[in-house]
Amino acid sequence: MRSLLHSLTVALIILLLSPNASAAAGAGGSGGDVDQFVSVPNLSSTIMSSEHLAIIQLEVVLDIPDNQLRNRANFLMPRIRDAFNRVLKAYVDTNYRPHTVPDADRIRNNLQLAVNSVVGDGATVYLGMVIVHEG
Repeated sequence: MRSLLHSLTVALIILLLSPNASAAAGAGGSGGDVDQFVSVPNLSSTIMSSEHLAIIQLEVVLDIPDNQLRNRANFLMPRIRDAFNRVLKAYVDTNYRPHTVPDADRIRNNLQLAVNSVVGDGATVYLGMVIVHEG
């Protein structure tokens, strides 16, 4: 049930971020403000140990309904990405065990704390993808 809910959430986010959805909303759609979602470029980190080499990759979307906060987040995107990269590296170095499934809830919660420290409260973090590429 939880994975189904997660899959539906990811599908909704992808649909909302697609160019066709933006065009439809701009053409008089009465739905929510599609522009409130801010896509963060993909994040990745290397997972290395004596017998293991892999890469973890994340797709992150921020939901920011407030226009002023969204503009601030766009302006501070380099700092947000830096904070997210530090969170991901810390997770990989301390919490991730090779050949296991990443803890998406822990990652999302830590990313939420990071974005709150950079732009303040009002932005919600959504993970669209968490994948480990084994080497």
